Amino acid sequence: MHPSLSVAAVLNQLDCFLPERAAQFVLRYRPLFGRYYDMGELEDTLSGRGRGAAILRQAETLAGIREAGTEAPRALRGIFGQLSVGDSVPAPMYYPVCPLSATKAVFPQAAPEAVPDTAARHQEAFYRDMDQIAAGPPDTAEAFELLLDTVLQKYMWCIPARTAGGDVSLYDAGRLAAAIAWCLELGADQEEPFLLVSGDFSGIQRYIFAAAHTSARDVAKRLRARSFLIDTTVSALAHVTARRLFVPCQNLLMLCGGKFQMLVPNLPGQQERLSLLREETDGYLFRRYKGEISVNLAWISFGPEGFADYGAVVSRLAQALREQKNRPFYGQLTTEAGWAEDAFPLYRDLAGKTLCPSCRSRLIPSEEALCRDCAQQAETGRKLTRASTLWFSHERGELELLEDCYLSFSQENAGPLYQVVRLNSWEIPRELTRFPLTVRSMANNLPVGPDGEPLTFSDLAERSKGSDRLGVFKADVDNLGYLFADGFRTGDQAGSAGRVVALSRMLELFFSGYVNTLIKERYPTVYSVFSGGDDLFLIGPWDTLVDLAAELEEDFHAFASHNPCVTISGALMIADPKTHVAALAETCEERLKQVKDTPPGLIYPNRPGRDGVYFMGQRFTWPDLRRQLKIGERLQALARKGNVSILRRILRYSQMYQSFLETGDVFQLMYDPLFYYDRKRNYGDLFHQNLWLEQYIDCLAKNAANLTIRKTDLYFAQTAVRYALSRTKEVRK
Repeated sequence: MHPSLSVAAVLNQLDCFLPERAAQFVLRYRPLFGRYYDMGELEDTLSGRGRGAAILRQAETLAGIREAGTEAPRALRGIFGQLSVGDSVPAPMYYPVCPLSATKAVFPQAAPEAVPDTAARHQEAFYRDMDQIAAGPPDTAEAFELLLDTVLQKYMWCIPARTAGGDVSLYDAGRLAAAIAWCLELGADQEEPFLLVSGDFSGIQRYIFAAAHTSARDVAKRLRARSFLIDTTVSALAHVTARRLFVPCQNLLMLCGGKFQMLVPNLPGQQERLSLLREETDGYLFRRYKGEISVNLAWISFGPEGFADYGAVVSRLAQALREQKNRPFYGQLTTEAGWAEDAFPLYRDLAGKTLCPSCRSRLIPSEEALCRDCAQQAETGRKLTRASTLWFSHERGELELLEDCYLSFSQENAGPLYQVVRLNSWEIPRELTRFPLTVRSMANNLPVGPDGEPLTFSDLAERSKGSDRLGVFKADVDNLGYLFADGFRTGDQAGSAGRVVALSRMLELFFSGYVNTLIKERYPTVYSVFSGGDDLFLIGPWDTLVDLAAELEEDFHAFASHNPCVTISGALMIADPKTHVAALAETCEERLKQVKDTPPGLIYPNRPGRDGVYFMGQRFTWPDLRRQLKIGERLQALARKGNVSILRRILRYSQMYQSFLETGDVFQLMYDPLFYYDRKRNYGDLFHQNLWLEQYIDCLAKNAANLTIRKTDLYFAQTAVRYALSRTKEVRK
C-alpha cells in the first residue's frame, strides 16, 4: 500500500476550498508532510502521475467525485432536503460556511451565505490550525492522519465537493474516496473488492436500566456510566476491527447510536478474521456481562457498482445483522453436538454470598456492598462530570473495554496511546497536537448540586414547578431505515455512498452534539441517559422536559431543512420520583411505539401515525402540543387566583366530548348545554378582567356546538387544564 495514497485521496479535494492546488498545499507544509511520507511519491500522486494516481481517480469516481477542473457548487445543500417519500423534494437549503460546532450556527439556511469575507476567514482559520500542527506535530504517520482528519472535518464539513446534487461535503467525499482507494490498492483483483462491516450491540437499554436497583444517590451516576461504557465499547470494537483488518480508523464510515460501519478490503482470509473477531468478542462480553449485552458483527461483500446504489448495500447489511441478532452468543453456547452446557453460568458455591443489590446479576461476598463492575461504574459516573478528553490504549488504562482495548480519563493512567478523543469541543489545544486526536460529540450532561455530587431523581423532582414529579422523554426519528435505503431514490438520484455517509454523520451531530449543547445551555437539570444516532432518552424535572421536548422537535425540523419527510416521534411520561426507572423506560417505549404504529384516529382521522408525541394520556401532533402548552400557561392565572373549579369543569366537558367521539354515547352530549349554562352563570366577571379567556371560552363553545367538524381545542382542553393545575400545585397550596 502506498503510505501516502490515503492522505492524497483527501488532500486532492482541497482545490474546492483553498486558492491553491493540493500539490501546492503540500509544498507549503513540506516539512510536516515530509516527516511521514515519501514526498516524491505524494507529489506524483497529487499531480496525476503513477499507479497511485490511477487508483485515486478510480476511487474518486466510485465516491461520486467528478474530474478535477469540474466546477463545484457554490454552497453545500442540506442533506436532509434531498430525502423524499414519493416524488416531492422540498425547496433547497444550504449550510453556512463556518467551523463545525454543535450549535445552531451549523443549521441550514434558505439561501447561501453572501458575506464577502466568509470564505477568506474560513481559510485563514484552517491555515492557523495547520500551522499549529506543524509547530508541534505527532510522532507517527497514523497519529498525523487522524489529527489531519479532525482538522479537515472541522473546516470541510460545509464545503461542497464536485459531486452530483451538491449535497456531499468535501470532507465526506474525500474520506470516502480515501477508504475506497485503500481497498482498491489491497483488493483490486477481487470481483467484489469491498467488505462493508457493521457492529451493532443488543440489550443496551435493558443493561443500562438494570442499574436502577441501587440507592437513590448512586442510581443517576450508574445509569450515565453504563450508557457511557456501552458507547465507548462500541468505539473500542470499531478500533479493534480496523486494527485486525489492516485499515486505518478513517475507513470507519459511521459510528453512532451503538453501532458502526466500516469499509475494508475483501482480502483472502479477511472474512475468517472477522469470524474469529466475532467469536472472541462474544466470548469476552459473555464472560464480562453474563449475557446482558451482545454484539452482532456482520458483513457483506460487494463490487464497485454498489457505490452508486449504496442504500441497497446498506439494506443487505441490515438483513445480515438481523440474522445475527436472532442468534446471540451462538458460538459460545453451542457445539457441533448441541448445547455447550458448561458455558452456561452456574454458581455452585453460594455460602456467604449474596446478590449484588445494584445489578442483581452477580454474586458477591456478603460483607461487600457492590460487585466490582458496579463499584467501578459509580466511580466512572463521578469522573464523567469533569471529563473533557478520553485516552485510548491497547495495553492498559482505567477501564477495560475489550481484551486489548482500554480507556482512561487522564494521560497519566493510560498506556501507549492509539487515539485521543476530545469531547464536545472542536477547539484544538496546542498541547494536544502531538497526539492522534479526534473529536466526538457526546450527550453527557449529569446535573450536580452545590456539593459537586450528581442530583438524585428526588432532587430533580423538587426542582419542578408545581407538582414535585419526575419526567422522562424518549424520542427517535421516524422511518429512518427507509430513508437510508430509499429516501434518496428520486429521479436520477439514488442512495449514493456519499449521501448515506453524510446523512448518518449529520444525524449524529444533532443527537449527540446539538442535544448536548441545548441541555447544557438551557436545561442543565436534565440527565442525558443516552442520546445518539437517531434517538434519545432523557430524565429531568417534568415541566423542564416538557419545554425541552417542544423546543427540540422544532430545532430538529429546522436542522432537517424543514423537510416534511423527516420527522421525529416522542413520548413524555410524568411519574413519582420513587418509580423504578426501568419501568418508566419500558412504559415510555410502549407509548412511543403507539405514537409510531397506531393511527391517532378520532381527532386526526387522516393521519397514519408518527410525527407526534404522547403526553398526559393523549397523542398530539407537535404543533397541537405546543398550542395546548401555551393555553395551559395562560390558564395558570385562573388557577393561581383560586378558580380551580372552573378549570375542572372545562376538563370534564373535554372528557365528555372525547367520550362521545369514542363511544357514540349521546348522553355525553350533555357537555354542550352544561357548558352553555356554565358560561352564562359563572364567567361574567372573569371575562371583564381577561379578554383572552373570553375568546378561548367562546372558541371552546363553538367547538362544542359543531359536531360535524372535530375540534382539537375542546378535545385537548383536558391536557391544557391538567398542565395548568400541575404547574400551579405548590402555589395553590
